[in-house]
Amino acid sequence: MHGDLTTMVCEACQAAVFVKFDMIYHDLDEKMMILLRYPDENGDVPEFDPESLGLVKAMGDDYILRSVYNFPDFLEKIRIIDDGFDDVTLEILKYMFRVSNHLEPDEMILYEGTKDSKEGDEQIVLIRPMGSEYMAYHYPVDQLSVLDETRQLINMSEFKENDVWLRVDQETIAEQLSLSAD
Repeated sequence: MHGDLTTMVCEACQAAVFVKFDMIYHDLDEKMMILLRYPDENGDVPEFDPESLGLVKAMGDDYILRSVYNFPDFLEKIRIIDDGFDDVTLEILKYMFRVSNHLEPDEMILYEGTKDSKEGDEQIVLIRPMGSEYMAYHYPVDQLSVLDETRQLINMSEFKENDVWLRVDQETIAEQLSLSAD
């Protein structure tokens, strides 16, 4: 989570460099795996090895498999699991913040974690990086239930028919919500 795995330090000059490589995070207790696949120089994401898919499918239908294409999204999914939230619900929340704040689709909003408000209520913290600064948005955890009806509109089983490794992000949520509106 601190970047030790993805940081190489030069022995000669002690300069630290971020190293990109695909990896899998596997949480046995939560029955969830997150696959980080970096796009190539053309922006294409390589296909997952079809021979390996049988092993992944053998884990069972109750396993949650997610695919992300950058390191911030990878860390975010891990935080979401560790904090016991449903990633689909949090992506809906992020989508709602994006729409209500008139943000562009390519502006990154990330789940940072939770913190207690001054009143002692637990709040979800979403951040929007803005250069070296960031904007933080807070949402009461006890208000997540207002998203339950919207969450029911997202049909994850439909995605599983197309790919074992599901990409659950803003684009997926927007696409699903527009399909349910039709």
